[in-house]
Amino acid sequence: MMSFALALHALAAVVWVGGMVFALAAMRPALLEVLPPPQALACLLAAMRRFFALVWVAMPVLLASGFWMFHALGFARSGHHVHLMAVLGTLMAAIFAWLYFGVYPKLKAAAAAGDTTHAKPLAERLRKLVLLNAALGVLVVLIAAGGRYA
Repeated sequence: MMSFALALHALAAVVWVGGMVFALAAMRPALLEVLPPPQALACLLAAMRRFFALVWVAMPVLLASGFWMFHALGFARSGHHVHLMAVLGTLMAAIFAWLYFGVYPKLKAAAAAGDTTHAKPLAERLRKLVLLNAALGVLVVLIAAGGRYA
């Protein structure tokens, strides 16, 4: 059961963290290079809608499998890196919830209304929150790879 939980955990991390890195490093710059800003924003929002649907699957799987393994190994027996991963993973989930329920709906509404004055700072806030979560996600991967298993 531990191997299955670890595999699910790794797959969910790849989807979530890898998706953020791709969006920031490849998709967003390419859209801004090829499309005018209103079209780039529309395309970005369409992509984010699909990505966020994946995150709503990956994030709970990641948290549930992580906390299940944490519990199965025993909190006291788990290394400090496991405790740190739990804290950072929970923080990432909270940041995603803030992004998804706070910034994202406002950005969608501004874009739908053609209100570029409000859309631009909201898009930048969304980018910064995704960047923060991506950085935390990469840090968690490094912590996981550097820590002992049990």
